[in-house]
Amino acid sequence: MRSWLRAFLLAVSAWGASMAAGQAAEPTFTVAVVPQFAPVRVYQDWQPLLDRLEQVTGYHFKLLTYAKISD
Repeated sequence: MRSWLRAFLLAVSAWGASMAAGQAAEPTFTVAVVPQFAPVRVYQDWQPLLDRLEQVTGYHFKLLTYAKISD
């Protein structure tokens, strides 16, 4: 699973680097995660990745978690 996260981070970093500099406002990207675990666990697993993406790309990433799949 860690290799998947690294690949995701690399892809988003490359995409972010290719965006034109000097835009008026950085966009916010929402990442919704299917609840295979409790929301707290999803947050613990995913938020560090999104924090790193913010550092690398300069964009804001918002994590959405749900209590159950039907939500």
